[in-house]
Amino acid sequence: MASLTKLVNGRYKPYETAGLQSSSPQDFQLEKNFDRPPQNHRPYATNSHYKAPARPQSPQGQGLKVYKRQVVVPLTMWLFANYVLNHGIYRITRKDLELILSLHNKEAKNQVIHMLLDYDLIKPIDSGLYEVNVELAEYIVRLIPHPPGKRVYSNQWLRETFPDWRTAQQRHQQWLNAVMYVTQGTSPPIAAFAQFPVVYLRFPNGRCKATVMLAGLYVIPSKELARRTTVYCVDIGPVTVCSATREQLLYYLTPPCPDCPPAVPSPTPCEPSVSAHVADFKSQLIPLSSLPHTARKYELGVVFTPRVPLTPDPSDLFNLEVSRRGGHPPHLRIVPRKGFVRDFLGSDPWQFCQAVEAFTDYALAYALAHYQALAGSSGDGNVSAQELFAKAYENRKHKPTVSPSLSSGMFLRNVWVEVKEGRSRWQSFLLDSELGTDRLTCGQVRAKLSRRASLGRVRVSYFELWLYLPDSDGTLSRDFAIEYDYLYHNDNKDRPGTVRLEARPYSGVTSNLGPQDILTHLYAKARRVATALRAVMLTRQATDFL
Repeated sequence: MASLTKLVNGRYKPYETAGLQSSSPQDFQLEKNFDRPPQNHRPYATNSHYKAPARPQSPQGQGLKVYKRQVVVPLTMWLFANYVLNHGIYRITRKDLELILSLHNKEAKNQVIHMLLDYDLIKPIDSGLYEVNVELAEYIVRLIPHPPGKRVYSNQWLRETFPDWRTAQQRHQQWLNAVMYVTQGTSPPIAAFAQFPVVYLRFPNGRCKATVMLAGLYVIPSKELARRTTVYCVDIGPVTVCSATREQLLYYLTPPCPDCPPAVPSPTPCEPSVSAHVADFKSQLIPLSSLPHTARKYELGVVFTPRVPLTPDPSDLFNLEVSRRGGHPPHLRIVPRKGFVRDFLGSDPWQFCQAVEAFTDYALAYALAHYQALAGSSGDGNVSAQELFAKAYENRKHKPTVSPSLSSGMFLRNVWVEVKEGRSRWQSFLLDSELGTDRLTCGQVRAKLSRRASLGRVRVSYFELWLYLPDSDGTLSRDFAIEYDYLYHNDNKDRPGTVRLEARPYSGVTSNLGPQDILTHLYAKARRVATALRAVMLTRQATDFL
């Protein structure tokens, strides 16, 4: 008899031994009489007689709108979006598309054009003329490009076609590094962290969980995430939380028990603990209670200790200032370290804007965590702020103007660019002076870097990031007329692992307000600053274009 085989458990075995285990007619009749499936029955197989048991409805997810978002896009589409943004091409013809993608095969050319049309990345506006959806292209370049195939001609085509083909492969590898390192409970390499920061969020189930930031999304890492092209997401509060599985997402977004209230109404950055109140007096940190009553020149500070270890330490990467100095409306000024910008944020001109957007989201979450820690003070903060403002500028002829501000947006200032000359010499210049403006958009910097990169190596060595805060009624403008805030760490004064939010009063304010008045004002102001930061995060919430 010919030996027939069947694949069972990954191995081939004789067909006779792969049949039913209960081949006896009596056994099958007993199973049928007692209304139970045969012994080899698969309970979740599609069968009209034996349907899969209904999954019990869990109270998790009630009231939450869960939807799917694509986070890994086709490689050709990502490279095309990156190319048109870097070179400032916003209208193309069919011939331009062939030259950009080096498409010589008519069938491949039609497939790519249809794909770009299906994703609405290009839109026909005339016979043979297409318009690029710039907003969608900006969103696509912040996502993950699909890795190229393993065949040799695929990589060879990339090398011959795109000068930034390494950027796509590098970005995909950085995403895998960030996901796998955080899943294992460790911090990713700093190069991957610069593109995909790690933010700890406190969820409604009470846990403080590390999330990886991707295009404005807070993605819960897992091993399955490295193999997924789409994730499940929920827009809740000022953040959008995503996960590779629906069950994991609902686990963190629901209370630990049906009758328990949620730990927090919506996911929020994990707050540090307030450990001390100090004063910087005569270049020394002293307890606030030890500050002399006659002191007039001092800076009051609140010391924070993180509840979870942060690696790398954010205070080693940047400082924050919240003020209205220089005649500007209330704003958040982010001052990154020069080494962090030169070696990571600005080292790759093809990914500079992606790094700036991720860095902005990370700094906003970091600032919100510290102001939320102060925002739980009791009392009517608005009334006390008005009284303290009147008291601070009592008997003074010139009082600061307080008016609502409707300005908003993000821009860069003091952008320094370095161009390599020779083997080891770098020539630096201020991009603000060359372009004739002190409010640069990321697109302007990217266009300048792309033109310089075509001639040689170029990098950004330093910049400052400004974000205007919404102030419709002028309350923040009044708050920051008394003092401005600076969040940083001083190696010579602060203990390791701590940061200090310093309230720096303006000239003459300490003559009318005492240290306790300034501390009360700082706590009352923190609630309004936290609300403004949430509003900025909400406006930056990622829109689902795909």
